[in-house]
Amino acid sequence: MNGRSMAKLTILSHNVFWFQGKPFESAEPGEHDEKIADELAAFYRGVGANVVCVQEVQSPRAADAMAERLGMAGAYCPGRTFPQYGGAVFGADVVDDSSRDGRTAQRFWQLARHAASGIEVCNIHLPSGRQEGRDRAPAIRVAELSDMLSVCGKTPDVLAGDFNERPGGAVGELLARHGYTDAAVAAGKPHLPTSMGGSRGDYLWLHERILHRLVGYEVPPREALAWTERPGKEYLSDHLPLWITLEPE
Repeated sequence: MNGRSMAKLTILSHNVFWFQGKPFESAEPGEHDEKIADELAAFYRGVGANVVCVQEVQSPRAADAMAERLGMAGAYCPGRTFPQYGGAVFGADVVDDSSRDGRTAQRFWQLARHAASGIEVCNIHLPSGRQEGRDRAPAIRVAELSDMLSVCGKTPDVLAGDFNERPGGAVGELLARHGYTDAAVAAGKPHLPTSMGGSRGDYLWLHERILHRLVGYEVPPREALAWTERPGKEYLSDHLPLWITLEPE
């Protein structure tokens, strides 16, 4: 026994779409919608998430609002090239991130450690074709992910986030070479979409050293995020949350 928690660990990842709700057409968000933050926090608490990784967080104020609602300590990281493409981790201690000098990241990454279990999680958002174009974006994603692994000098136990790549792409090939497995594939659920449009570009990747501990992988149906309390809105985000459960060592 090493003194670490013997409870199961649930790690959730979600692109929150700047807490604007879907549809939202601009890439220049204003402040977060307080009601959407309420609803998403309630959903994450209902899942029983111990660690929450979110992408497309536009400001430290938005991150603080979620931390308060979750009752968890959190850490925010702005996007480097596009500050509005920031992220936040709740329930784990951030030990490194892309905001430091010499880091290559259009958006962001954060390396965090869950104290009770010792599990290390990297929350990350890789570039899409929106800014870089469809042809250039794959190579940039691979370069940024390679840089993160090099800077960290290690392979985190879990990679969580929006990778902006469908299954079978260059990012997946790189991660396979580093010993990672797509949790959806390991759980026999690769058919579950992670976006409201029906595609899958959000992932939870598990390193081979902890793959045997995977006991659950879930993505809710889109109806779980249906929301019409604001005129013209249909869903709480344009992405679906996804989460894994790991059994104790």
